[in-house]
Amino acid sequence: MAKYKREFLVPYLRNVCSLHLLEKKIDEQIYEWRRIVRTTEGRIIPQKPQREKELDASIGCFGIFSTAMFVIYIMAIFIFGVVPFVAPIPIGLPGWIIQIFFLGAVLFAIPTFLCWKEKYENIAINRKNEEYYQEKLNEYNNRLDSAKEQARKEKIENTEILNNWIKEGQTVRGLLKKAYDANVIPGHYRGMYAAVYLYNWFSTSGADDLDHALSMFVLEEIKDRLDTIIENQSEMMLNQQVMIANQYAMIEQQKEYECMMRQKLNAIQATQEEQLSYSKMIECHTETLAFFAAADYIRDL
Repeated sequence: MAKYKREFLVPYLRNVCSLHLLEKKIDEQIYEWRRIVRTTEGRIIPQKPQREKELDASIGCFGIFSTAMFVIYIMAIFIFGVVPFVAPIPIGLPGWIIQIFFLGAVLFAIPTFLCWKEKYENIAINRKNEEYYQEKLNEYNNRLDSAKEQARKEKIENTEILNNWIKEGQTVRGLLKKAYDANVIPGHYRGMYAAVYLYNWFSTSGADDLDHALSMFVLEEIKDRLDTIIENQSEMMLNQQVMIANQYAMIEQQKEYECMMRQKLNAIQATQEEQLSYSKMIECHTETLAFFAAADYIRDL
């Protein structure tokens, strides 16, 4: 039966449990910052301006017709006679015909004028709209370049934050590996749920038999209950770990604690294998507390 001294086992399990809980929170941060990095550019790109619908700058069929008729009547006046009522008719056409030509020219002059006036007004409006569009387009291009540069800077900053969280995650996993290298917890039970269960089991009882605790651990049956424990106690446990770590923040204090625990280890009767496990528990405790004392961000998670 695997029995361990509680003064070594409980702190060891608290360290393992705290590292798993911190790893979970760091993974949540990594997921969130990966999402932020992916969406950085899409959030701040300005909207491209739209061109105004171009007005019709042609005189249309009616305009062509009225212009043509106006030109024909004017030409007829000068071909078949001079201006009526003023000069004689050289080719002998009756004066009333020339008067009809004159009245026809006057009649078609009005729509011709209006059609050509609308044409040049539309050309002017189209030119103004195009100038306004080009001005807005230039502003958009300048803003776009600025937005892209800002997005690039934000992406670099956010990527750096993401990489820092990834690095912290790797540090925590490295500490977990060292903790599990003590070979106290069997490989099959090396995970967050088992760590929370074991710490809860030993910290709330006077038990020291690890085999018995593991025999009571059925992951699938107690997973929901452990989720509740993790949800309710993770912040309290991490803060407690930080508080304990701050008590041993000084290098000298860490060395004193390690020396005290090794003296206790030397005072107990244990096999060489058990001595090695206890020694690694002490190393795990010292390194984990040093890490929690230095990681100021934990309280903000």
